[in-house]
Amino acid sequence: MTALSWLWGGTLGLTALAYWSQVYAGALLPKLLLLQIGLLAIAGLACVSQRRKEIPGPLVILVVAWVGAMSLSLLQSTNLTESVAQLSQYIVLSLIPLLAAWTLSTRYVIPIARSLSIVAGLVSCVGILQYLGIAFLDIPSNAQPSATFFHRNAAASFLYAVIPWTVVCMFRREERDWLYTGIFGASCIYLVFTRTRGAWVGVAVAAVVLAVLYWKLVPADQRNTAALRRLAAVGAACLLLAAAIPEATPGDRPTFDDKKETALGAVTSIVQPGAHRGRPQLWANTLKMIGDHLLFGVGLGNWGFNYPAYAGGEHVNITAAPRRPHNDLLWVASETGLVGMLAYLLLIGATIRAAVRAIGSVSPINRGILFAALFVIFAHSVDGMFNFPRERIAGASVFWFAIGAVWVAAPQRVGMRSITRAHLIIPAVILLWGCLMTSRRLAYDYHHLRVYTAERRQDWTTVLEHAPMAAAHGDFRANTFIAQGRAYYRTGKTPEAIEAYHHGLSLHPNSLNAHNNLGIAYRRAGRTDEAIQSLRSAIRLFPLFAEAHNNLGNTLRDRGDIDASIEVLRGATRMGTPRAQVHVNLGRSYLAKGDSVSARISFMNALRLAPGNRVAREALEELRPTIEEPGVDRS
Repeated sequence: MTALSWLWGGTLGLTALAYWSQVYAGALLPKLLLLQIGLLAIAGLACVSQRRKEIPGPLVILVVAWVGAMSLSLLQSTNLTESVAQLSQYIVLSLIPLLAAWTLSTRYVIPIARSLSIVAGLVSCVGILQYLGIAFLDIPSNAQPSATFFHRNAAASFLYAVIPWTVVCMFRREERDWLYTGIFGASCIYLVFTRTRGAWVGVAVAAVVLAVLYWKLVPADQRNTAALRRLAAVGAACLLLAAAIPEATPGDRPTFDDKKETALGAVTSIVQPGAHRGRPQLWANTLKMIGDHLLFGVGLGNWGFNYPAYAGGEHVNITAAPRRPHNDLLWVASETGLVGMLAYLLLIGATIRAAVRAIGSVSPINRGILFAALFVIFAHSVDGMFNFPRERIAGASVFWFAIGAVWVAAPQRVGMRSITRAHLIIPAVILLWGCLMTSRRLAYDYHHLRVYTAERRQDWTTVLEHAPMAAAHGDFRANTFIAQGRAYYRTGKTPEAIEAYHHGLSLHPNSLNAHNNLGIAYRRAGRTDEAIQSLRSAIRLFPLFAEAHNNLGNTLRDRGDIDASIEVLRGATRMGTPRAQVHVNLGRSYLAKGDSVSARISFMNALRLAPGNRVAREALEELRPTIEEPGVDRS
């Protein structure tokens, strides 16, 4: 095993193990930085050890076209900072095939497959023990069992990307087949435990497609049917075993929903009503976005900033808004336009075509590599129709490595391009830039995590301490500045709050909470017209935003638009969970109009919802407002 093989195997394998719980994106950024450093080392070693090599010209052209399309989309970005950060992430992944074609030959791919398999075995053991409630439960997670990925869907995207490479190792005579058989079994079991239906569909489709290709393209005298029967038997046994083992749920660990409590339930839920969880509407709204930005998209990383304007309140509320469309192809099309989608599809299509054309004529080793790579490409692409594996660094890096492996294993007779050391300066500079950008994002996220947790504790001192520290590294998250605005508002610093909210809106113009909070701050500052404009912007983005309606009703009353205030507040009383404060504010507006009968009814409704509401009780006694209530802010 050469130094380059060690570097490749270590980079792709250790990326899956990296995480840091002290930063907000603790599973993404550490993995990305490790990948960037590893690829930079590979490029540096290649410069030293190789003077010149020929690599497939079509691969160079297609990767450059894809990178160019992503870069061109930055001209359309609402949030350029986010676009540049995302470009530093995706351009590094896109360089993997070029570096693989430059540095690797077929005999180096197998040692890398071994390294990936060993890591998959370790990850699977961690995930299985988490599922059984035995160990590793202290690793942070948004959805267990997630091993070192913080989410089980991310773990699944890595597993199906590595399983075919494990199979390649299983069928090599000189390998320890018992070891790789065990890793294959553990990986299959853990994949079932993740309950990731999109990944399961991807694996099933990839398996069927490869079975068809195998019987059509591989000569009959070269087919290893005994090995395939063994593979099917081991896989089926592991799947049945995994389906029979129930999940343990110690403590407050996140558990599956009712549809995924069992593996069979997760499978049957695919065709049940509501199984899509609103994805068709998400996709339909994304198509509207694509229609408005047809050629170049809304800018890399900017889907989430534009989606609320197309949602009409769908999937958008005061606590969360989607950041991606749960469909990689629509995601690519919406952010990079038809130009980017075409470049991406041409790259994938040309890679599949090169593999299919070579399968029947290459050596068994090359054929195994081609089948493994095709499995990864098909599984990743199908899973990407329902999820977002392109963002999962560990799985996505193996996907892009699989593209490079195809061009390494498939012989190219024409169209080869000679690459020298000088050419490697470009990817080396890009990788160095990527490392610096990710380092900044890590430093930012270290402080943002403290802002995030302190805001939820309403620890405004800590928010005001760490928000400027985060901002010193860039403007990577609008929520940092929205939280800072809340902290300023709660500590009586209204001008500073207004400035912070404007900063947040410069990064995320369609943040409904930033608009609502800005309206509240404007009201306190006596800037009534600007407050009304901000609150109406929040309501436009989320028509059922009861708190914004409440705040707008109060502000309209301040301006003397009593009838408009009553109309808005009456609407707010019918939205969401009834809130006593809305009825109190409606009563005040009725009093301002001189309608004491309606005011009394409103105050009585408030007491019915909150018997201890002192304002409503005193108002009923005196029939006049006694306390100026602050607006309700959110971030």
